[in-house]
Amino acid sequence: MTIFLQQGQLVELTISDLNDEGDGVGRLGGRVVFVPDTVTYLLFVVCYLLFVITVQQ
Repeated sequence: MTIFLQQGQLVELTISDLNDEGDGVGRLGGRVVFVPDTVTYLLFVVCYLLFVITVQQ
């Protein structure tokens, strides 16, 4: 299956693994896709959610 993408196009991708540098690894149309800074982003989201939950209590 071939998927043609345009530069800047947004796609939904499931991150199934992380490489040693903290980049997310997923697949799109049978191709491996690396998502930079996935670990940094996930840590930000978790810290934000913990902050929101703490403030709301």
